[in-house]
Amino acid sequence: MIFVVRHGERADQMFNRNDNDIELKFDPPISDLGKKQSYAVGLEIQALVSEGFEKGLINTANPQYVIISSPFIRCLQTAYHLSKSLPSQSVYNETIFYEEGIGEFMGVDLFDDDTLNHLYIRQKSEKDIKKLVPYTLREGFEKIQEHIVRPKYPENAGTAFERIQTCYSRILEHFMNELNKKGDKVLILVTHAFGVSTVLQIHNPLFYNDTGTEYTIFNQIIYDKSAKGKGKVLIKLYSKHILSIAKPKL
Repeated sequence: MIFVVRHGERADQMFNRNDNDIELKFDPPISDLGKKQSYAVGLEIQALVSEGFEKGLINTANPQYVIISSPFIRCLQTAYHLSKSLPSQSVYNETIFYEEGIGEFMGVDLFDDDTLNHLYIRQKSEKDIKKLVPYTLREGFEKIQEHIVRPKYPENAGTAFERIQTCYSRILEHFMNELNKKGDKVLILVTHAFGVSTVLQIHNPLFYNDTGTEYTIFNQIIYDKSAKGKGKVLIKLYSKHILSIAKPKL
């Protein structure tokens, strides 16, 4: 069972924000609302996993959660606050892995240059990082400090799609063949709006989304015999978990 989640609300897009509090304009953290959204999505994922167990879609009601994030700090924070809602010691290796291949769309309208080497995770000290993400982080999923694929700046929609597709396929291959042979694990990918939409397009080439995406919106996907080797999308662009979270009036 797989969940592909967008990060929580960006601090630079929150209501009544103070841009002076954001150290790296190209790599902003999440807001307090974003933390609540992230925790809520973790609770919703647990509920869907329990439902999936009852339907025979997963082999245990108490799986290990394999969490992989984009290296942008808003995604790492989302992954952490999501993990806080999960049962104690249920996160695989008690680690959040991060992969550049599921990172942000590196287009010229979003970034002035290649920012990957200047992200918060790479500029700041371990002490500073722990203030935002007090959890064990590991660079690389298949191998330590090795990324499956790295975005090549500048990207267009086509090259970004191919990059995410390549990374997603390799993550799935490693997850299914190495980690989830017993069907007792759940994969959670924390990415960006473009990543969430790209994964849907991978499974449904006719899918197109031009309405934008809510923060912490997610897709639920399964790979089983009925899917005949291909992923089956159970839920797409789900956001009901944040409807009860108060939003400021704009």
